[in-house]
Amino acid sequence: MGAVGSSGARSRRLKAAIVAGILTMGAIGLPLASAQAGSNLCGSSLACIYIDPAWVGLLGTKSGGSGLSNVSSGADNKTSAWENKTGSNGAWYTLANGTGSCFAMPKGSEVSSIPFPNYDKLTSWKVNGGC
Repeated sequence: MGAVGSSGARSRRLKAAIVAGILTMGAIGLPLASAQAGSNLCGSSLACIYIDPAWVGLLGTKSGGSGLSNVSSGADNKTSAWENKTGSNGAWYTLANGTGSCFAMPKGSEVSSIPFPNYDKLTSWKVNGGC
């Protein structure tokens, strides 16, 4: 009976290690195959921004073709991840009204963790053309 119990404990530890590894890969921003792999919070034809890496904490959404807008004061300078599941290219900006540095959000793409120094810098965005 001891052998069966230790085998079960080993199996649980292995499963926990695999899950931890997967979570770590997403948190450090390793690329995934497509925007379809991101969050289930983002509909299949939307672009979405998130407060935390790995697509956690939905801050806002836009449909493909949506023009430039500033994010709400509650979302300003808080975006850590994004995904663009639309058929339109998009872009995000570090300052209001499409000013400051511009970062492309190509159609069908995602970033699970915006790299430093641009982490938490999104202030305005659009899904009707790139930079």
